[in-house]
Amino acid sequence: MNLQVANARGVEVMNTPGRNARSVAEFTVGMILAEMRNIARSHDALRDKYWRKDSPNHQAIPELGGKVVGLVGLGHIAQLVAGFLSGFGTEIIFYDKYVAGHERYEKVDSLDELVQRADVISLHARLTPETENLINAHHSR
Repeated sequence: MNLQVANARGVEVMNTPGRNARSVAEFTVGMILAEMRNIARSHDALRDKYWRKDSPNHQAIPELGGKVVGLVGLGHIAQLVAGFLSGFGTEIIFYDKYVAGHERYEKVDSLDELVQRADVISLHARLTPETENLINAHHSR
């Protein structure tokens, strides 16, 4: 953002970090639930008067309780997500090389370990040259 040009044109530029963190965290949990429970797919099928039985996870639509959720990054939003997901009875693990540890959540030693152990992965690292392609084909199973 070119602040000089913005100011010259009377455009006010503000940085409000964390202002919508709770909304983002709630949306994240909603998307996890929607994907695991096929909410969008089922909604579309029912609208078309079709009872869908062929979702990607149709063999056993998983419940969130008892699952291991891996968080990549443990900033403010990730901690809110972890708190919400804990209420579902999940185990929270995280990988963040800038966080020494956490009293409630287990830090894993590597991204590879997180990917191996987690049933659900939620990415909470900001995009930088260091984090670009952090999750890639190497991590798919």
